[in-house]
Amino acid sequence: MPNIDPPLSFPDTPSVSMLRAWYAGMGSREAVERYHPDALRDGKSARGVIGRVRRQIVEFALNRHREDLARLFQCPANEREYYRKAATLALDMLPSLQAPQPQVTDPVDIWLPVRVAAVLHQHGSVR
Repeated sequence: MPNIDPPLSFPDTPSVSMLRAWYAGMGSREAVERYHPDALRDGKSARGVIGRVRRQIVEFALNRHREDLARLFQCPANEREYYRKAATLALDMLPSLQAPQPQVTDPVDIWLPVRVAAVLHQHGSVR
């Protein structure tokens, strides 16, 4: 069996709606209660729910090799309205991005764990 991670999933529609509202300036509690109230079960905080979804989107974007889009969801909370338009466009674009496939010309650092790539570099197996 190949050593391949399962594909990352993009957040569900209520989570994305909640995040859009939050980026537009709605408070954490209000956004979660309006668009994704089930997420507050088990004593979870609204800020925690928003943070979890933001981290999921960052991970998804990085998996698609889109560091530029990931940065939009790593901004400080108090600066989120500045990123509203770009984040909204990214939320529209990200679900359609396919997981990239390795190419022969790609550096091994992109596809292999750091420790494996380091060993290959040490032994001169790659450039």
